This record gives sequence, C-alpha cells and structure tokens, in this order.
Amino acid sequence: MTSKYETFAATPEMLSILEHSDRAVLVMDAQCRILWFNAQAARNMGRYYGEELRSGYTFWDYADRTSGKSFIRNFNQALQGHRISVERRVETKKGADNWIDGTFSPLRSTDGTITGVIYSFKDISQLKQQERERQQQQNIIRAIDNNESQAFALIDAENRMVNCNRLASSLICSRASAHNDVLQRVDPSWHEKFEGGLRVARTGGTVVLDFERTGKNSCIVEIRFCPANAKDEASMVSLWAVDITDKKRAEHELRMSEENLRSVFNSSAQIFYLLDRELNILAFNEAAEHLIQEQYGRKLELGTNVADITPPDRMPQFLAETSRAFTGRKVQVEKHFSNNGRAYWFERHINPIHNKDGVIDRIALWSIDITNRKRAEEALRKNEARFRQLAAILPVGIYQTDANRNTVYVNDSIRNIIPVSMSDLLSGKWTSQIHPDDKARVQTEWARAAKEQTSYQLEYRLLDGKGAVKHVLEQAIAIFNHQKEYTGHLGSLIDLSAQRAHQLLQQEKDVAERSLKFRSDFLASMSHEIRTPLTGILAISELLLESGLKDAHREQVLNIHNASEDLRSIVNDVLHLSELEAGKVVIKEDVFPVVELLNTLIKRFRPEAQAKGVGLSVNDHGHFDPLCTDRRRVTQILSNLIRNAIKFTQEGDVRIVVAPTADHLRFEVHDTGIGIPEHDLPKLFKEFSQLNHTTAQNLEGTGLGLSITRKLADMLGGKVGAQSTVGKGSVFWLELPLKTAETQEKSPSSSTTGKIDGDFKGQRVLLVEDNMINQQAFKVILSKMGCHVTAVSDGIQAVETFTPGQYDLVFMDIQMPVMDGKEAASLIRAKGGNTPIIGLSGNVVERDGHGHLKADMDDLLVKPVTSQDLKRMVKQWGRK
Repeated sequence: MTSKYETFAATPEMLSILEHSDRAVLVMDAQCRILWFNAQAARNMGRYYGEELRSGYTFWDYADRTSGKSFIRNFNQALQGHRISVERRVETKKGADNWIDGTFSPLRSTDGTITGVIYSFKDISQLKQQERERQQQQNIIRAIDNNESQAFALIDAENRMVNCNRLASSLICSRASAHNDVLQRVDPSWHEKFEGGLRVARTGGTVVLDFERTGKNSCIVEIRFCPANAKDEASMVSLWAVDITDKKRAEHELRMSEENLRSVFNSSAQIFYLLDRELNILAFNEAAEHLIQEQYGRKLELGTNVADITPPDRMPQFLAETSRAFTGRKVQVEKHFSNNGRAYWFERHINPIHNKDGVIDRIALWSIDITNRKRAEEALRKNEARFRQLAAILPVGIYQTDANRNTVYVNDSIRNIIPVSMSDLLSGKWTSQIHPDDKARVQTEWARAAKEQTSYQLEYRLLDGKGAVKHVLEQAIAIFNHQKEYTGHLGSLIDLSAQRAHQLLQQEKDVAERSLKFRSDFLASMSHEIRTPLTGILAISELLLESGLKDAHREQVLNIHNASEDLRSIVNDVLHLSELEAGKVVIKEDVFPVVELLNTLIKRFRPEAQAKGVGLSVNDHGHFDPLCTDRRRVTQILSNLIRNAIKFTQEGDVRIVVAPTADHLRFEVHDTGIGIPEHDLPKLFKEFSQLNHTTAQNLEGTGLGLSITRKLADMLGGKVGAQSTVGKGSVFWLELPLKTAETQEKSPSSSTTGKIDGDFKGQRVLLVEDNMINQQAFKVILSKMGCHVTAVSDGIQAVETFTPGQYDLVFMDIQMPVMDGKEAASLIRAKGGNTPIIGLSGNVVERDGHGHLKADMDDLLVKPVTSQDLKRMVKQWGRK
C-alpha cells in the first residue's frame, strides 16, 4: 500500500515488517488524517467500524469523536513528543466491546520535527476474557476458602482430603488425626452413611445427607456429595457442608407450631370453611366435616361448592351475606334451622381475606353451634319467669341489688312488709323507716357485704307511719356472673313480728308454767309435811273420843278433832289443785252401778248432815245403766258438791237428784242454804275465790273445792254449773257423757260401801311407819279392830321382818329414812308371795301416766288417814 503523500516514505524492509506484524499500524498527521496503514489495521478497523479503511480520511471519519476523548488526549501527548501506551475498550457499531492494547508514538521528519503520530494497536479482547476468568476463579477460590457458612473439601480416590477450606476442618472433620483419610477424621457415627455418600458421588451421582453430632459441640450438618469431574480423576469427590442446626430447629418448631395449630384448628367446636369467590371450599376443619356428615350423610371434600351442602331455600340469604364479605365488610348473623327433626342455632362470622396485592379473593367462614346456649337461654327465661311467679306469690319479700347497692328488683310481697311505693323501694327512700337505733348497724353491714362480696344476715326493726314497730329478718347472698365477677346481692326479707310476739308469749308462758310448777311443788311438799303430823292428831283424837272422856274433856277433844278435819279438808283441796296443775291426774275408766255410787255417798255424808240437823236424801228417776267413767273422780266431784251443800245449809235438807238427758247423766245437789247472789255466780269455780256477801262471812274454806270440781269435770268430758236464789238455796249440777260399757260387771276396783265396822279379828298386819306418833295411833286403831299388828320404823326393818305367808296385809309408809317404802315393797315382792301392800303417802306423785301406782303396791291411802280409811282398806284387802 502506498500513500499519495510524498512526505511519508519507508524503506522496503520496514514496510515488509509492518505488513507482517500482528499489530495494526496507522500513520496520521497532526490533523488525524490517515497517511498510511498496514493490512492488519485495515482488517481491524473494518471489523470494528464496518467500513473500508482509506488513506486521506481522518480517524474520526470512522470513530465517534464524542466518545474518543481519551484517544484525543493521548494523540495530543504524542504530538508533544511523548510515547503513550494504553489499554482501552472499543465499542463497535454493532454494540460489541473489544479491548485493544494501543501505542501513540510521535512521527518525526528527517529534521526531527514532529509532523504526526504513529498509532499501533493490537486486539487483546481474548486475553482480557482469559484474565477475567482467571480472576473470577481466584475470587471463587478465595470466597470458598473464606466462606464461614459453607465448608468445602475435595476427596481423592483414597479418601484423602486433597483440598478444603478453613470451615471444613471444624464442620466435617470433628477430630484430629495423623491420617489424611477423611473417614478417620469424621465423627465415628457418620462412617457408614458418609462412606455411602462417597460411593454415590464416585458413580456419577449427587446425594445430600444429614449428619448429627452429639456431645458438647452438638449440631446437624448437611453434606452434599458431588462428582468432581476432574480430568483423569473420575474418582474425585467434592463435599459441600452446611450447619443446618438452626434450620432444623426452626423447621421442627415450625412443624410443631403447625401441628399445634392444626390440632387447635381441628379440635375447635367452631365450624370453619375457607371459600373462594365461586364459594368453593378451599379448606375446612373436622367440626365442619362432622356437621356435614351428620346433616347430609356425605363426606366433605376440598373443592366442594357450598351450594352442594346448603338447602336451596337458604342459599339466597347465604349469597347476600358472602357478597357483603367480598366487599370488605365483616358479617355476623345468628341462624336457626331444623334438619332431620332437630333444631339448630348457629352464630356465623364471615371475614374477608386480602391477598398480597390487597385484593379480596377469599373469605373465612366461622360458624359456632350455639344450640345448647340458646336452649339454656330459653330454659333460663322459663326459670326466670317461674322464679318471678314464685317470688310474686311467696309471703317472703325478695329483692336484688347491683354491684353499687342499687335495688334492681323487688317482688310484690315485700310491699306487705315495707308498705311504701315501688319508686321508694327502688330508690332506697324506704330506709328512712329503719329504727334509728338499728340504722347505723344495718348500713355498716350492707357496706361491708358489698365491699367483701359476701353473704349476710340481719335482724332489725322498722317503724311504720303510726309508730308501730315491726321486726324483720334480712338474709342475702352475693351473686356473680359466669366470669366470676360480682354483680350484686340476692336477698329476702321476712316479717318476724308474729314470731317475736309468739316468742314473747312463749317466754311469758314458760315463766308462768315455772311459777305454777314451783307453786304446785311447794304446795305438794307443804301438804305432805302437814299431812304427816295431822294424821297423828286425827288418829289420837279419835282414840280419845272413844275412851270414855267426861263431857268437858270430850268436848275439848272433839274441838281438836273437828279442827283437824277442817285442816284435812284444806290440805286435801291444796293437794288436789297441785295434783291437777302438775298434770299428775290420769283418768282411769271403769264400769260401776250408779246406785252403788249414790249409796256410798249417802253413807259417807249422813253422819255429817245429821250432826247439823240437816236431812240428806237421794231422788232418782228410774233405772240407770252402769256408768263408764273414772269412779274415783266422780266420787270426788260429788263429794265436794255434797260437802259444800251441807256446809252452807243451816236447816232444811240436801237432796241428790239423778236424771238422764239425751246423751248425758245429770247429777244435781239441791240445798236449802243461804243462796248466792247472781253477780257472784261467775266467781264460784275460780281458784282461791270466796264470796263476800254478808251471810257467808262466818264460813271458812280455801276457795279451791269448786275450782277442782270444774277441772275434774272437764277431764271427764263433762260440765258443772250452779243456779241459786239468795235465802232460798242453790242447785249445783254435774253432767257426764253416757258411754256404752263393754261389760255390765262391777269394776274390780269398786267395793261394797256397807257398814265397815265389822270384826277383823285375826288379821295379821305389818305396819311400816317412821313417825312414831302415827305408828302408835295406827297400831292402836288396828288393834281395836281385832288385828294383830307388827310395827317397824323403816324399810330395811320391814324387809327383814317380812316372811311370805306370815302377814295378811302390809301398810307401808312411802317416805322414810334409810330405805323408802317403794324400794322396800319391791324387795318384799322379790321374796315371793302376793300379800297386799297399801301405801301411806302425803304426796301426789305416786301414780304413773296411766293412773297406776309407781311402786309394787296394791293401793294407796293419802294422809291424813282416819280410822275409817284403815277399816276400808282392811275390809277390801284383808284375808276373807
């Protein structure tokens, strides 16, 4: 190639060298016009810029001046005489990058003037690529060696570790060894699995295995076994190891969390569905599966559309609810339906779910079975209604307060106890009716119970508008909700006024009964103490009267005897009253002829009437059936009436009249005595009551006889009464109910009341009496009757003296020192035999609840005892 410029000339030798050089050469003048170029330059420039290189053109006809600033700078340096060598990147018109090694040298003329630049370059793109690859390999090797998270090792055919990074020595090789054999350096428990991994890699496969190291430096290592693919080294294996301890732990925790979540999810009683926009089921739990199986008898599967498991009549409402949820709103509704004859209640929650782009593409449906809750609520409503009905009819006040002591409920009955308006009850104004002395105590207890949330019980008084006091009992318990939160008190109010009044009356009654018992016990004790000496006085006075005294002495003794009889009557009245008030009188029915009863009474009181010059007679009206009642008590009643009639009759007569009525037998005692004023008649049958009219002031008495008569008549089921006219006389009457007797035989307890002054000669009597006066008197009386008497002074002597068959009759005093009569009688009975034992006592407690004697005795004589009493007992119980 020749130039059109004569100024550039090269020797043939130079041209030959330049043409065969591997470097491209361009000779340019100071204006970058190309003066000369060799073939290599033509080829490279054509490849770079896609045009044929021509002389006379400037360099910038090919290259881009705007991107060639470094070229211009180096070109100008060469024009200044510098030689510049650079490497630069050349971008071709096709967009490819090439690297060239360029040199800028000054072009000198013969005189040494710099007239241009010789620019030579060589394409070094391939060298640059190789250099980059070498650098990358070095970087990879450096990164592998410095990698702290992944270990690398290269294993040859003899299992020697020919190369490894620093982490491999600790992660793969857990122990030091003089051998380079990797199997000698890994954990012994890894050997079998590790050797298997090497074997797979040497056959061209790749395998990833996990190895667990236990002990102090425990960990889990994941090792990848890969063939190394080195030339002529098919048995080389590369190992890549990573510590996956944290990963495995995280995976385990994640797996456990998922399992726990799945367990909770499936154990929930709430029914769950995950639905897409077409209402296909994407997920469900076991509760949903069980419900579908129960209701429809089919297995629930993923992909099932809700329309396939929902009755058609419920779908429109369901579609409306899900449509709202897909618009971003949360839906909560209660649903009630029946299926297979069973009613269901559900609370349904539908929530929208946004995807990562914020679009709602799914909905979560939670359905809670509230059937049991609804049934409980219904039962609660019914129970509450029943409670309110019950509370309304209860005679007890019922109320409820909230946690702030505000009254929220009262029943109607409470207004009967606190008679105020309903508004005053609810507002608390009624508390003004609490008694001033009780109010502070009540309010303090209310405050304490509310603060401590405990029950309480209070008794206090209320005042009504008229000042009357009402006693009430308030009881309340603290109530709590299902979360154990205190919600107030539920209480009751009871009116105790009647109970308090009853208790007061009972207390007064108890006091009265104790007083009465004390009086009765006192009277009984005193009568006993009086009877014992009185018995001796009566007996001795009787003996003296029969001893032939002179008239003056006889009159004095007779006065003593009569005074004793009066005292006996007083004591008997007191004793009978005490006996009645103590509840010791027992009615003992027997059957006896009325005529016999009347004859007994006439014979008993005729001597007394004759002594006063008063007649005594009986008028009966026909035949009477035997009477069935307590003979002793009837005799006692009629004796009182006859004795009073004789006592208050100074002249005339006393008549006993017996007449039957429709269902009663009426006894009347008529006298011609002083009579009784009408205004005094109500006083007749009261205790200790005597009439004050002047005609009766000279008559003595206790005022107990008629009171005793009334009480005895009441016990017999009968009645007593009186009619009287002052100055003409009185009529006292007794009515007894007629009873059908089971037998017409005379009662065994009755006795013929004929003359008892018979001869009792030969009767053997054991007399036991501790009072020596009484003992002496009884012994004389019995002896004069013809009895052989053995007298002893206490129970022990009686037991020692008694021999079965030796005595016909025993008179036993009951109250004696050393051994009393009851014990002595029991010991005598234990000796054998059936000798009658007659008790002598001044007490009223000698009979049991059936009227029987409490001792082993056959009969009882109550002191004071007269000769007639002793004769009657000998006649009744002595040897026939």
